[in-house]
Amino acid sequence: MDKNQVSVNTEEEDSKSKERGQVSSTRVRHALAAGDVRYVTELLGRPHRVISRTRTQDLTSKRGRISLQTSSLLNLPPGNGVYKACSLIVGDKHPISCKVIVDTSNLYIETEEERFHNSDESQEFQLLGIEFG
Repeated sequence: MDKNQVSVNTEEEDSKSKERGQVSSTRVRHALAAGDVRYVTELLGRPHRVISRTRTQDLTSKRGRISLQTSSLLNLPPGNGVYKACSLIVGDKHPISCKVIVDTSNLYIETEEERFHNSDESQEFQLLGIEFG
């Protein structure tokens, strides 16, 4: 339920009892476009996670930085900007703290870690999750 959208209960209008409004996917998409990941987290009841299914050979990493094309994302990223206190999840490994920079065509993930891929380089695809918040 959205704490920011308030509707008045008509039966108790005199007492001005208020209910929280229902969350809609449109409201979530608007908050994402605005880059308001805190509000998205509130609406979803959990941090927003962007998922990418990327070919291992297309995954570029240089000194703790991964570059992903937004076309490889399976869901919507937040609007253009810099997002700190994010987590990178590679496959089923433990999350890695990171900073994410979003622009219209790319996501840049910066972390202290030097290695991101599974040790099994024979995998053709890599699932990446980026959790905002």
